[in-house]
Amino acid sequence: MAFIIEEAEHYTCGPGPANEECVPAPYQTTALRTEAIAECKRYRDMLDARFPLLPNGMWFTVQRQPYHNGGYYIEVVLRYVPDDTVHAAVFAVVEANLPDTWEDTQTIDTHTVIPALDA
Repeated sequence: MAFIIEEAEHYTCGPGPANEECVPAPYQTTALRTEAIAECKRYRDMLDARFPLLPNGMWFTVQRQPYHNGGYYIEVVLRYVPDDTVHAAVFAVVEANLPDTWEDTQTIDTHTVIPALDA
């Protein structure tokens, strides 16, 4: 698969697991911003461990987003190419299996939805 970065889109995974509190945005102090970045990096690392077999050109990253009242917020996004059939299949697995809590550390094998990747 030829991967061209311009074709990539991102899916918002949030700043942390769905049922957990997070640092509220916009960040009024450097300390809050630093805490938000650390929280998102922890969540990104959690997602990397949860979905260890992402296809080439698909990855989680921490990204800064504009906030509607000015400033910005920080969250984890999944970069992928929506027109790629492998990315689309794996995206569906990721979207359906994002963790609800920090304790939800189950590993999800994305290769089970794409038999061709195992060949």
